[in-house]
Amino acid sequence: PYPVTLGHCLGVPALSTEPTLLRFGIHDSAVSGSGLTAVTEVRDSGVLLTAGTQWADHNIAPTFGFRLLQSSAGRITCAAFGPGPGSGLDNGRLPRIVAYLLQTRRGWSSARIDLAGIDALSTSLGLPLMGRWCSQAETYAQVLDELADTIGGWWSIGTDGVLRMQ
Repeated sequence: PYPVTLGHCLGVPALSTEPTLLRFGIHDSAVSGSGLTAVTEVRDSGVLLTAGTQWADHNIAPTFGFRLLQSSAGRITCAAFGPGPGSGLDNGRLPRIVAYLLQTRRGWSSARIDLAGIDALSTSLGLPLMGRWCSQAETYAQVLDELADTIGGWWSIGTDGVLRMQ
Protein backbone atom coordinates (compact mmCIF):
# COMPACT_ATOMS: atom_id res chain seq x y z
CA PRO A 1 0.00 0.00 0.00
CA TYR A 2 1.02 3.56 -0.69
CA PRO A 3 1.17 6.17 2.08
CA VAL A 4 -1.65 8.61 2.87
CA THR A 5 -1.23 12.38 3.11
CA LEU A 6 -3.73 14.21 5.36
CA GLY A 7 -3.79 18.01 5.54
CA HIS A 8 -0.61 20.04 5.05
CA CYS A 9 2.46 17.85 5.43
CA LEU A 10 6.10 18.96 5.38
CA GLY A 11 9.19 16.81 4.96
CA VAL A 12 7.28 13.83 3.58
CA PRO A 13 9.67 11.06 2.53
CA ALA A 14 8.67 10.23 -1.03
CA LEU A 15 8.27 6.60 -2.07
CA SER A 16 9.98 5.73 -5.35
CA THR A 17 7.12 4.03 -7.18
CA GLU A 18 8.56 3.88 -10.70
CA PRO A 19 12.36 4.27 -10.43
CA THR A 20 13.06 4.20 -14.18
CA LEU A 21 10.58 7.06 -14.73
CA LEU A 22 11.68 8.93 -11.56
CA ARG A 23 8.11 8.91 -10.21
CA PHE A 24 7.48 9.30 -6.49
CA GLY A 25 4.25 8.67 -4.62
CA ILE A 26 3.11 10.23 -1.37
CA HIS A 27 -0.61 9.38 -1.37
CA ASP A 28 -2.62 6.31 -2.31
CA SER A 29 -5.63 6.09 -4.58
CA ALA A 30 -7.77 3.83 -2.42
CA VAL A 31 -10.66 6.24 -2.80
CA SER A 32 -11.74 7.34 -6.26
CA GLY A 33 -11.12 11.02 -6.95
CA SER A 34 -8.97 11.53 -3.87
CA GLY A 35 -5.69 12.68 -5.34
CA LEU A 36 -3.51 15.33 -3.76
CA THR A 37 -4.60 18.95 -3.71
CA ALA A 38 -1.02 20.06 -4.40
CA VAL A 39 2.65 19.26 -4.04
CA THR A 40 4.15 22.59 -2.99
CA GLU A 41 7.85 21.76 -2.86
CA VAL A 42 10.32 18.95 -3.50
CA ARG A 43 13.77 18.61 -1.93
CA ASP A 44 16.73 16.42 -2.88
CA SER A 45 19.05 15.83 0.11
CA GLY A 46 17.50 18.93 1.69
CA VAL A 47 18.10 21.16 -1.34
CA LEU A 48 14.96 22.84 -2.68
CA LEU A 49 14.28 21.89 -6.32
CA THR A 50 12.68 24.20 -8.89
CA ALA A 51 9.16 23.28 -10.00
CA GLY A 52 8.85 22.79 -13.75
CA THR A 53 12.61 22.59 -14.23
CA GLN A 54 13.71 19.93 -11.75
CA TRP A 55 10.35 18.33 -10.83
CA ALA A 56 6.77 18.21 -12.10
CA ASP A 57 3.41 17.32 -10.60
CA HIS A 58 2.27 13.75 -11.19
CA ASN A 59 -1.16 13.63 -9.54
CA ILE A 60 -2.25 10.45 -11.32
CA ALA A 61 -3.36 7.16 -9.75
CA PRO A 62 -1.93 5.04 -8.32
CA THR A 63 1.17 7.11 -7.56
CA PHE A 64 -0.22 10.48 -6.53
CA GLY A 65 2.85 12.64 -6.08
CA PHE A 66 5.45 13.99 -8.49
CA ARG A 67 8.23 13.07 -10.89
CA LEU A 68 11.77 14.29 -11.03
CA LEU A 69 13.04 15.79 -14.25
CA GLN A 70 16.61 14.91 -13.34
CA SER A 71 18.35 12.15 -11.41
CA SER A 72 18.43 12.50 -7.64
CA ALA A 73 21.47 13.04 -5.45
CA GLY A 74 19.98 11.54 -2.28
CA ARG A 75 16.87 11.37 -0.13
CA ILE A 76 13.79 12.92 -1.74
CA THR A 77 11.23 14.70 0.45
CA CYS A 78 8.36 17.06 -0.27
CA ALA A 79 5.64 19.27 1.14
CA ALA A 80 2.05 18.66 0.05
CA PHE A 81 -1.61 19.29 0.75
CA GLY A 82 -3.66 16.13 1.00
CA PRO A 83 -6.99 15.63 -0.73
CA GLY A 84 -10.27 17.21 0.20
CA PRO A 85 -12.83 19.75 -0.94
CA GLY A 86 -11.84 23.36 -1.34
CA SER A 87 -8.45 24.97 -1.50
CA GLY A 88 -5.23 23.52 -0.20
CA LEU A 89 -5.28 25.81 2.83
CA ASP A 90 -8.74 24.59 3.84
CA ASN A 91 -7.55 21.00 3.54
CA GLY A 92 -4.88 21.70 6.16
CA ARG A 93 -7.49 22.55 8.79
CA LEU A 94 -8.53 20.04 11.45
CA PRO A 95 -12.22 19.73 10.42
CA ARG A 96 -11.27 18.96 6.79
CA ILE A 97 -8.72 16.36 7.86
CA VAL A 98 -11.25 14.60 10.10
CA ALA A 99 -13.94 14.80 7.39
CA TYR A 100 -11.63 13.32 4.75
CA LEU A 101 -10.41 10.61 7.07
CA LEU A 102 -13.83 9.45 8.23
CA GLN A 103 -16.23 10.41 5.44
CA THR A 104 -14.16 9.82 2.34
CA ARG A 105 -11.84 7.04 3.46
CA ARG A 106 -14.06 5.31 6.04
CA GLY A 107 -17.45 5.97 4.42
CA TRP A 108 -19.16 7.60 7.40
CA SER A 109 -22.11 9.93 6.84
CA SER A 110 -21.66 13.57 7.86
CA ALA A 111 -24.34 13.03 10.53
CA ARG A 112 -21.89 10.81 12.46
CA ILE A 113 -19.28 13.57 12.90
CA ASP A 114 -19.68 16.82 14.84
CA LEU A 115 -17.77 18.87 12.27
CA ALA A 116 -19.30 22.13 13.50
CA GLY A 117 -17.97 21.41 16.98
CA ILE A 118 -14.55 20.46 15.63
CA ASP A 119 -14.51 23.63 13.54
CA ALA A 120 -15.46 25.75 16.59
CA LEU A 121 -12.71 24.06 18.62
CA SER A 122 -10.18 24.65 15.86
CA THR A 123 -11.20 28.31 15.57
CA SER A 124 -11.15 28.93 19.34
CA LEU A 125 -7.64 27.49 19.60
CA GLY A 126 -6.47 29.49 16.58
CA LEU A 127 -5.04 26.34 15.06
CA PRO A 128 -2.60 26.77 12.22
CA LEU A 129 -2.40 24.37 9.32
CA MET A 130 -1.78 20.81 10.37
CA GLY A 131 -1.18 17.50 8.69
CA ARG A 132 -0.39 13.86 9.20
CA TRP A 133 1.48 11.59 6.84
CA CYS A 134 0.65 7.92 7.37
CA SER A 135 3.33 5.56 6.12
CA GLN A 136 2.07 2.31 7.60
CA ALA A 137 -1.21 0.64 8.39
CA GLU A 138 -2.20 2.85 11.33
CA THR A 139 -5.78 2.51 12.47
CA TYR A 140 -8.27 5.36 12.24
CA ALA A 141 -8.28 5.50 16.05
CA GLN A 142 -4.50 5.94 16.18
CA VAL A 143 -4.60 8.81 13.68
CA LEU A 144 -7.51 10.47 15.53
CA ASP A 145 -5.57 10.07 18.81
CA GLU A 146 -2.56 11.82 17.32
CA LEU A 147 -4.67 14.65 15.86
CA ALA A 148 -6.40 15.17 19.23
CA ASP A 149 -3.08 14.98 21.12
CA THR A 150 -1.71 17.70 18.84
CA ILE A 151 -4.28 20.14 20.24
CA GLY A 152 -4.20 18.77 23.79
CA GLY A 153 -7.63 17.25 23.31
CA TRP A 154 -9.40 13.96 22.97
CA TRP A 155 -12.12 12.41 20.84
CA SER A 156 -15.05 10.18 21.66
CA ILE A 157 -18.12 8.64 20.11
CA GLY A 158 -21.22 9.39 22.15
CA THR A 159 -24.21 7.16 22.78
CA ASP A 160 -25.84 8.90 19.83
CA GLY A 161 -23.07 7.52 17.59
CA VAL A 162 -21.59 10.95 16.82
CA LEU A 163 -17.83 11.53 16.95
CA ARG A 164 -16.79 14.62 18.89
CA MET A 165 -13.40 16.16 19.54
CA GLN A 166 -12.78 18.33 22.60
